[in-house]
Amino acid sequence: MSAVLPSRQDAAVARLVLSRQRLHGALQQRSGAGTAGALLGHLVQTHPWLAAALALAAGGLLSRLRPWRWVLKSDLWKALLPPVMAGLATAPLGAWAGVLLALLRQASAVAAAAAAPTAPMADTAPSPHTAPTPSAAPMPSKNA
Repeated sequence: MSAVLPSRQDAAVARLVLSRQRLHGALQQRSGAGTAGALLGHLVQTHPWLAAALALAAGGLLSRLRPWRWVLKSDLWKALLPPVMAGLATAPLGAWAGVLLALLRQASAVAAAAAAPTAPMADTAPSPHTAPTPSAAPMPSKNA
């Protein structure tokens, strides 16, 4: 009887593999970051320690310079607000509509992709005749 039904460990491995595949697919589809995201992704994959050091340096610089204090100063707003408002007022209405339409389309595409199931729930359990797909990370041994 136990030969017909998959073990709990096999079912857990199959669910983990399916979850990893879904996550990998979602990360591959998310290309909205553009060139900067592709370059940073490549940097992180090839040189993770360098990326961590750069993030640490950027965080230290940000905390040292404290730009939130500049933003909250009223003199800065008095100097920047009129040119920004004039630039926004001269932009054509069609450009604003195009930007908003693109944002709405992107949001609806993301919502539709999130709502659509990637695989039927019946297929998540492994068949008793097939071995589970190997995962990227090895399973820990029971002896260790």
